[in-house]
Amino acid sequence: MRQMARFKIELPRGIDTEAMGEVIGEELDRAVSKIQDKFEHTTDFWQHEVDFESTVTQSGPKTWEIEVGTDERIYGFVSGGTSIRYATMTKDFEPKTMPGSLISDPGYGGVAIVSKKIPHEGIKARDFPGQIYDAMHEDIERDLVRAVRDAARASGHGVAPSISRAAGSVSDFVSGLFKKLRRHR
Repeated sequence: MRQMARFKIELPRGIDTEAMGEVIGEELDRAVSKIQDKFEHTTDFWQHEVDFESTVTQSGPKTWEIEVGTDERIYGFVSGGTSIRYATMTKDFEPKTMPGSLISDPGYGGVAIVSKKIPHEGIKARDFPGQIYDAMHEDIERDLVRAVRDAARASGHGVAPSISRAAGSVSDFVSGLFKKLRRHR
């Protein structure tokens, strides 16, 4: 069961993506690193390693996608949840993660027995990709906007005596930079 956070960024017409391409690429790489760190922290106390893959793809002339995720089976059960569970846990069992939280702790106990003859209530989904998207999308947008604004200023373009909401100001340009930053699963 694939567990992935996908961030899609579409730039509006009028942005010279070739001129800004290097700045955008560097900032997207930084965003991937931050997102991957969030995923890795969800497994801080797991006994086995989970490998997370990440890609940045330009899917159109002014569109980029960031994808970070894993195909790891157990991670899929924990993040995606299950309707039924055949593992009977020890009496002292406490999970390492909880629904609605990206924090991982040591937990307690473990599996006592696995049997299809003894079904239990399923695993409540943690939805790590959704939580990570919700925690990160505003920061990613803010950081990309800042990088493009700083690059425009450094090149001598877009420098205004003050940043205001007046038409044609740097802040209007920056505010309108992203048409969409939306969640995909």
